[in-house]
Amino acid sequence: MAYKLKGGSLMFTKSLKIIFFIIILELNLFSKTAEEFAYEGVKYYREGYYKSALELFKKAVENAPEQSTYWRYLIVSCREINEPETSKDVYYFIKKWVPEDKWTPTVQNFINETEKLISPPEKQTIDKKEPPQVSKKDEAIKYYEQGANKYNQGLYNEAKQNFEKAVELDPEYIKAWYGLAKSYYNLNDLESAKSICNYLINNLKVTGEDKERTDKLLAKIGEKESSIQTKKRRNRRFYG
Repeated sequence: MAYKLKGGSLMFTKSLKIIFFIIILELNLFSKTAEEFAYEGVKYYREGYYKSALELFKKAVENAPEQSTYWRYLIVSCREINEPETSKDVYYFIKKWVPEDKWTPTVQNFINETEKLISPPEKQTIDKKEPPQVSKKDEAIKYYEQGANKYNQGLYNEAKQNFEKAVELDPEYIKAWYGLAKSYYNLNDLESAKSICNYLINNLKVTGEDKERTDKLLAKIGEKESSIQTKKRRNRRFYG
């Protein structure tokens, strides 16, 4: 028995047919292998339908991400299309599907080229800038630490040079001034050592432990000066 459908029923039947056709088409796509997608993509590519070819090559990559030939087909199609947005889309697609340790030179070159499109101008400007300058205070600390290391090794002249650089960069660096005074003391430049101690007390107004250390060093300087004077007197008597 035949049934006649009128009006809305006929439209409903047509809609069902379209939906059924789409389902069959999708099932057909899902059932294809990577090789079949790639083969079909090559056909479209040769005919100049690069965007259609691109989509098929994507399917090939999704089905067989390890096949480098499919990556190359994808990139070649993208370059033929020559649109920034398409390049970005393929860039992110490759990042998602292709392991970085498997990238061929072709893939790496494409990634490098496309990153220039993706990176904002300000990022490119930052990349060209010189590294940020280290502050004077940080530089002073670096020289102080080098000086302290040399001092502990008994290299008093080298320690003195580092402490001098530290106080040039940070004139209120008490520890560096004190290290410089001790270096002069060990180099027997007692006048310079005493002058720095007086500077710490009178100008930098050291207090607490810093003042205590400085006073002790002044006392040692005084003792050493007395010892030197005593030796000189003895020598004059002996040779005089």
